[in-house]
Amino acid sequence: MAPRRVHRGRLRGPRAGKIEVERKEGHSFAYGQSTMFGTLITIRYGVRCIEVEAGWTRLPSHGVMREPLSHGANILHFGRKRQNECLRLDRGEDLPEWFREDGEIFRLDDTRSHLDRLFAD
Repeated sequence: MAPRRVHRGRLRGPRAGKIEVERKEGHSFAYGQSTMFGTLITIRYGVRCIEVEAGWTRLPSHGVMREPLSHGANILHFGRKRQNECLRLDRGEDLPEWFREDGEIFRLDDTRSHLDRLFAD
């Protein structure tokens, strides 16, 4: 297995001193009954944290993915489990799209709502 790479950075702007972003390659995580391998992005704002993990199964021993699912993602809110979300990459009308568990397309506004929750209060 390739060595894990970690990239860290800080954002600029009004909250520049409070936001930290970290990206880690070679991350493994549970998705349903399968083990996925891919990337973990962690965004910290004070004591709050969102983790976005996205990847795919690499070996048959990692689990069987239901067709046509090949890629999955989790959006995890530290300490706020009810706000977590599981996504799957599937065929859209023209291009692949991320879908929520309820079958709805995950849109840019949905990303914004997760970040708004991170910065709330």
